[in-house]
This record gives sequence, structure tokens and C-alpha cells, in this order.
Amino acid sequence: MGRAIKEAEAADERPSGDRAHGDDEPEVLTQAGLGPQILCAPAIPGESLVSQVGRYHVTSGNPTTRDTYTDLFRRDPFQLTFWVPSHIGALCDRLPGRPAAAMLRLLRESTLFPLLEMFTGARFSARDNRENIDAVLQSLPKRMVGAYGWTRLCPLCLKEDEVKYGTPAIHSAHQIPGVLACFRHCTPLLDRCPTCRCPFERKHDLVMTPWHGCPACGANMSDGTSEASVLSADENVVGFARFTAQLLASGGRGASREGLIKLYRTRIRELGLSRGGTVDRKELIRQLVAEFGEELVSHVDPAYRTARLSGWFHILIASTTWEVHVGRHLLLSYFLYEDADSFLKHYRQIALDSTVPIGLRSIRPVIPEAKPKQSDLMLQVIDASNGIANCDLDALWREHYGLLKRLIRQDPDALTKLESALDRNRGRKTNAAEIATVDAHPDDASWAERLRQSVPGFYDSAECPQNGTRNRLLRRIGWTRSSTIDLPRFPQLKRVLDAACESPWHFYIRRILWALAQPSAHTWSRGQIRDSSGVEWHKAIVLVDYCAQRGLPKTANSTSVMAILQDWQIDLNWEGPCPERVFASAGRNYRPRKHDGE
Repeated sequence: MGRAIKEAEAADERPSGDRAHGDDEPEVLTQAGLGPQILCAPAIPGESLVSQVGRYHVTSGNPTTRDTYTDLFRRDPFQLTFWVPSHIGALCDRLPGRPAAAMLRLLRESTLFPLLEMFTGARFSARDNRENIDAVLQSLPKRMVGAYGWTRLCPLCLKEDEVKYGTPAIHSAHQIPGVLACFRHCTPLLDRCPTCRCPFERKHDLVMTPWHGCPACGANMSDGTSEASVLSADENVVGFARFTAQLLASGGRGASREGLIKLYRTRIRELGLSRGGTVDRKELIRQLVAEFGEELVSHVDPAYRTARLSGWFHILIASTTWEVHVGRHLLLSYFLYEDADSFLKHYRQIALDSTVPIGLRSIRPVIPEAKPKQSDLMLQVIDASNGIANCDLDALWREHYGLLKRLIRQDPDALTKLESALDRNRGRKTNAAEIATVDAHPDDASWAERLRQSVPGFYDSAECPQNGTRNRLLRRIGWTRSSTIDLPRFPQLKRVLDAACESPWHFYIRRILWALAQPSAHTWSRGQIRDSSGVEWHKAIVLVDYCAQRGLPKTANSTSVMAILQDWQIDLNWEGPCPERVFASAGRNYRPRKHDGE
């Protein structure tokens, strides 16, 4: 067993071409499998976790995959093909070393966690107990909403691994979001049987095709006779696969939000894709699509595929860049740097060593002109329209919905005057002098300090929790100005406000914990807890089950909600216990569910 582990550790960790084929490696691997099984025989370099569990199933002799799930995880089958599966904390008992350190090593070697560290701020900081490890795993990103979710295989890799290691394997680099080709052989990847079109992956089950063949027709994927094994993939598709595979194997640590933004913006300026101090968004998108083609961009980025580009450039805003899915980060990084070595060099020099923070981008430019009277809504709307190039009514409704609604309520005939004013201003291009940021207000620091002192009392209140929105937090400190027009003149206050607002899921779990902490809550049903909290039914049930799994402290009361969340490592930006799940919209946004074929 020891010799086999050393053999695996000595293998080249970087994705590259063919390695020397040792004649004794299959025998070593077989001998290792006869010893005490930690998980399975030593991992093949670049092998994914679902592959290791699949090999364990083969060598264990379990009659069903459900038995293997019970052996390893002591629970019913679940999805092991997520970026970071949630319920793998049970493997700590089978891994050498401290549980938390062993789990971190498994994540970095057998999942896509290294890419999440680099681009989404993912961190695995857990204590050495099973409950805390499970909670941290649950909080990590699981998958890209709307992305293709099938396990992908390379027939040539399966054949080579079987010759070299005595067994085929599923590689993590083939499962990176948007990857369509093998980084070694430049051939298209398969996600289903080429003979009968049966998908390799089934929901909540292991992927056993590399060892057992197609579950429907029995075709062997490693025989090298499939069409994919002789075709060559597009040059950009192969380049993207090699780029992402090298990043996955690099072991780079995570950068700050500001460092990541500086990395992107520095290269954008070097490529001439900026105008003054702003990014030329249309030109960047145009060149990116022209370089890679519609098909690749649509496959990597579901937002582009569905024409939802309004939030595409959140990737260049410090406060939201970590929330952008990893596929878009990889696509933009590949477009800007092309070569993985060049990207990693600049990543270490700029993103990791950056000491000068990038200020948060203003939501919209502010004109340094005399501020209109608060009572004159028409002047406020016209002033706001000056910050939008080629502004029309649709743009105003999108950017200043509340302001425009108040104007119409005050004067139903105001639209005629407003359209005339917009016609005069349409086509005017804002220059650098016009959009320069105004000087900070002299009371900025005092307002920021007032908000900073007010926030703890707001979240620790014993009353039924209220949503920590921008307007509510501002009203709490006596702010009577317009947040749309005036807030850009208060940069310190804006930074404190951005950090103090909570996500919807953080608000929901505060409501649920508050309800659970009531004196008589132990006698309530889940429906009564939901009614007391006021949270939407489906989300409430998910959160009640989550709290039951975590275990509510016996000393919990209505003032200890934030202390409980802090102990559970849930911050204000929490995305919920199941960020991959899509809930139906309630209220006026509800749309009936459509079935296939409708």
C-alpha cells in the first residue's frame, strides 16, 4: 500500500501529454486494493471523487450502488458530480490525518474546489468535528445554474488509464464548466453513449460506465472505436480545455475581490478595451464572441445562451465578482490572457500581491451640477436621465423605477414633457468631465459611523426580524435624503451600507431561527413555525429541516439569532442551504411551470 501511495504522489500533477507507461503499475494498483481500504486504491492523478467512489464500488463487491453509499457516507444516494458534493464529510473517518486537513486535501485533489478558490472566494475553514465540516461543505458552490450537468468522458483517456493504471478513471479536468474537449487528446468529450444515446450520469447515482460499459446497451467506452476518438475538436475548444485544466492543477490560492478585479481591468486596459476609466462593454463582448464563436460562449455561459446579459459585467464589480459563476470567470480569463502560464504569472503578481484596493464602481455616473430641489420630481428625473447614454423611457423605468412612478402619480401628464426632454438629450455622449465623481460630502464620515453603530442593534433585536435592506438601514439612522441622487456623495457611508445589507436567505433564516426560539416553539408543527416566521412555504420547510440538522442550542432565545448564525459560519451574504435549487417565484412574478413539449 505504501509503495502505491508513493507511486501516485510521484506522478506529474500538471495536465500534460503522455507519461511513461510503467509495466508494473497495474500490479501495484491491484496489490494496493487488497490492503485496508481507505477509500479505494491510490488515486490516479487528476481523478475525480466520483471516479474514486466508483472504483471503490467495483473493488468492494457491493451488489448495488446504494450499498456503497451506505458504506462510505452512511446515507441514501446523493449527487456526487456537483463541483463540491455536500455530504462527503463521512469520508474523514477513512482519510489519514486531522479530519479538516484531510477533507481540504481531498477537495483540492479530487474536486473543482481549486477553481472555486481562485474565482469565487470559496474557503474551507472548518473545525475538526463532523458537524462543522458538513456545514462548511454545504455552504460551498455546487453547480452552475442552467449549465450542462452531464458527466463527460474521453474514450482515449479511459483506454490509456486502463493500460497505465489497470483501471479507467473519470478526470476532474473533463468536468470543468464549459469544457467540451480532452486537454490531452484534443478530441470531443462524450456525455452519453454514442451507440444508444443513453446518458452516462443518472441523478443520485454513481457513474459506472468506465467500468461496466453503457448501462443500456453495454457498449465499452474505452475500446477506442467511437467517433469521438478519431475526430478533432475546434481549436478554441481545445485551447479552453487546456487553459482550464492547467488552472485546476496549479494549486493557486484565492485572491481578494479587489485583486481579482484589478487583474481583469489591468489586462482590459492593455488590450485597448476601455474608454477613459470605463470598460467598453459592447466591444469586449463583440471581440469575445468573434474570437470563440457563439457555440462555445453559449455553452460556457448560460446567461449568454439565454440572452440575459444585464448582469454579465458584475464580474468586474468588486462587490459581486465572487457571486458570478466560475464558468464566466474562466471564459473571460482565457479571452484576456489565452495562455495559462501567463495568466498564473499575472494572477500571482497582481491578484495575490495587490495592496491597493479597487473602489466599488458607482452604479451610474453622477453629474457634478447643482442638485435639484427634492420637491421637483421632474428635474430629478431629467437629472437622472443625463447619466444614461441614449436614455429613453424604458431605460428610465429600468434604472429609476421608484422615481418615475412617483412622478406619474404626481402628474399623469408629465410623460409628454419628459419625452420631449429625452428627445433633446438623446444621443448626447457623456465625457470624462461630465461623469467625474463629485467631492465627498463633509458629513460622510459621521453618517458612516452612525450607521456602523446602528447595525448591531438592528440585527440583535429581540423583535421579529426585519429585512436588512438599504432603505430600512438608512431610515433607521435618520437619513432623509434620496439614496438614488445623494448617496454617491457619501462614499464611506455607501461602503458601510453595502457591507451591512443582508441577502434574502440570511433574512429568511433569521426569521426561522427567531420563530424556533420562541418559548412554545417546541410544540409547534413545521407549518406553525412557517406561519410564525412569515417565510414562503417551500423555503421555510428547507430552512426548518436545515436548522434541525444543525441542531438548535438549548439556550437559544430571540436575541441569540446572530450568535447562532455566527457559530454556524453563516454571514450576511449567505446563499441558502441549497443554492443550486431553483424555487418558483411567488406573488406577481409567479409563472406556471411548463412541462417538456409545451
